[in-house]
Amino acid sequence: MVDSKLRGAEVSAEATMQRSLIRPVLVGIVIGSFMGFVDSYGYAVTGYTVAEIELVVAPIIAGILLGRRSDPRNIFIASVTAFGIALSTVITSGMVITYFLTSKIYWIFYREKDFPSWLYSSDHTCLPNIFSCEWPYTYLALAALSLIGVGFAYLLRHIFLDKLNLPYPLGIASALMSQIMSFVRSMRAVIIAIITGFSLQLILMIYTPGSIDLTPSFAEHGYGILLALSFDLIILLISLLLPPRASASIGSGSLIAGFLLLPLGASMHLYPLPPHASMDTLVNSASWYMASIVFGSVFPLMAIVARNVGVPLMHLARTLGESRRMTLLLLSLLMGLASILIIAYMRSGYPGPFFLVFGAVLVLIIVPLLVIITSWGAGEAGTVSQAFYPASTIYMYMSGFRGFAPYVYMDHYLGIPMPSTLSASSLHILRASRILGITPSLILAIFSLSYLVGSIITIYYGYLLITLYGNDPSKMPLDRWIPYAIWSLSVYRGELNPVTIIPGAAIGAATIASLLLLGSIAGRGFSPIPLIIGLTLTPDLGILFIMGSFLRWFISRFGAEAEKQLIIISGSSLGGGGIAIVIYTIASMAGIF
Repeated sequence: MVDSKLRGAEVSAEATMQRSLIRPVLVGIVIGSFMGFVDSYGYAVTGYTVAEIELVVAPIIAGILLGRRSDPRNIFIASVTAFGIALSTVITSGMVITYFLTSKIYWIFYREKDFPSWLYSSDHTCLPNIFSCEWPYTYLALAALSLIGVGFAYLLRHIFLDKLNLPYPLGIASALMSQIMSFVRSMRAVIIAIITGFSLQLILMIYTPGSIDLTPSFAEHGYGILLALSFDLIILLISLLLPPRASASIGSGSLIAGFLLLPLGASMHLYPLPPHASMDTLVNSASWYMASIVFGSVFPLMAIVARNVGVPLMHLARTLGESRRMTLLLLSLLMGLASILIIAYMRSGYPGPFFLVFGAVLVLIIVPLLVIITSWGAGEAGTVSQAFYPASTIYMYMSGFRGFAPYVYMDHYLGIPMPSTLSASSLHILRASRILGITPSLILAIFSLSYLVGSIITIYYGYLLITLYGNDPSKMPLDRWIPYAIWSLSVYRGELNPVTIIPGAAIGAATIASLLLLGSIAGRGFSPIPLIIGLTLTPDLGILFIMGSFLRWFISRFGAEAEKQLIIISGSSLGGGGIAIVIYTIASMAGIF
């Protein structure tokens, strides 16, 4: 009788919890569907996505829709739901638009009509039912397989959150914003910050301030120095949300690349240096060289990873031996990675055993390592944690992989699946859920389901944008993606010289090893992973990270409360900037701007 009553009480409590989830989840779907459309358009025209920072922006909108005095956990649940939908744009709509442009360039450059129909087809009969075409199933299947990253995050959460105690600053900021929107007595400071961020971002988008690009003057004399000054409000606000050491390391890496590594490569003729090259031209010209530097920098980084993660991994191994549930989870994750290899093998036309052997090394060793490094990088540096992805591209190219299918299915950088991104995002969510007291399995389930629902919604967004504006550069300029598409086609077709990778990799390894050595001698070094991330950014953004780092450090000198207020104002301003992007996007599509 007692057991029956207890079971009845548990069932009633679970039913109550499920009912309490309905409203925040529905609110999150509305917010996410809105954000997903904006992120799809923004990804196309800017070349990067703000979907990863929606975890900080969403609580502001969710708090307004759910009403004051809402439970912060409900605000965060709505935010995670919205975040899952918005993040799906990275794999669905964003990649659909990318491969749409790639198909056009493929025809222009090579005059061949054999672009894979399973990757993209311009058949307009796809609307309104895009699933009458073959290509949507490719994106949705690989989007679902990217959820392997969520499983790795759950499996490794104790290592990153407890043993290494990484902050995951965007997760902390999201939890803080959820609490503020619920408990703050006066919204005056938050509202002022939102209005300020909105106004500044809108002004910057309407009246784009001119950047100062000194790169051509150096290129004229044969120096590959990258030097430009510009202002990006979103980047500055992100730098204020990150720990000062991480922001300083990102900025330092950017300056090292622009003032030292790029000139060194130009002097050694490791990449072509066009005369009077602008900043964008030089970055595109040196893309393969910089990718090889990142590839080489991973090797000394692995020594740091082995030293810091060795003991926690031993703890994980013991846990796997003692927990059948965790063992089954790991096996299912490895089976998911193996399934990506098998699908790529079949799609490539069963090319032979070399494909399976080198592919197995990629998906079972390199991809899990990328998951670990990327997740660690997100823990220190927040959102800009994709710098390591070209490592998989270089491995595949040097191993002899050619054609569309291998890279589309297995490559982190040129392909569709991104388990590392989902792992890093999941750990931000888990850090916030700990602060708010939400069960990890529950919040990750909500994130995963919203991501899957979002992938279906946002793939329609991508094709709708292509159908409406794809051939109208005044409405949806895709200029930013042209060099990337040309470079990716060169990789697919095997038209790059793999020998050029070796000098760049050696320079990258020597640079990171030297900086780590200097840091150990001085007793205070840079954060290695954010520094490598900074290598991929232009100096104008690096300067903003250094400015943000100094400002965050300076404010912290006045005490923890002052630093908390800075985070609140930065997060609220970031939310206002996000709203401005929404308004500007809609106005641009309507022809107002």
